[in-house]
Amino acid sequence: MLKMNDVTSKWMQYMIARNFPPLTPHHTQAFTVLMMSRFFEDYLKAEDPTSGKKGGGLSSFFSKPKLDLRAFIAQMATGEGKSIVISMLAIFLVQLHGMRVHILENNEGLLDRDFAMNQPFFEAFGISCGIDLL
Repeated sequence: MLKMNDVTSKWMQYMIARNFPPLTPHHTQAFTVLMMSRFFEDYLKAEDPTSGKKGGGLSSFFSKPKLDLRAFIAQMATGEGKSIVISMLAIFLVQLHGMRVHILENNEGLLDRDFAMNQPFFEAFGISCGIDLL
């Protein structure tokens, strides 16, 4: 919850700096980020039944699932804030779990828009970001 407080306050500061109202993320957006972050935390810290080790880390993340849950899917309609959820979740995964995050988008225009909008937000957390289109 402390990370959500940090993310929300920096988001509000960022919006003020862009001359927008300092709106907090909607409760459904925050709830989705918290649920997804918890899913990844539980997944990464799951015990490996073959070795008894906890925290399989990134190398085991893509190999054999250790939990009954194998995916977390959040469905959001147009205009419900997928971009802010993705940005907030990226911050959680980088800062809380030490992961590297790659955000993919099939619409180049949306990718450019979201990258331009979120780059300063990521930098407020000391997270470097870049864009690489082939």
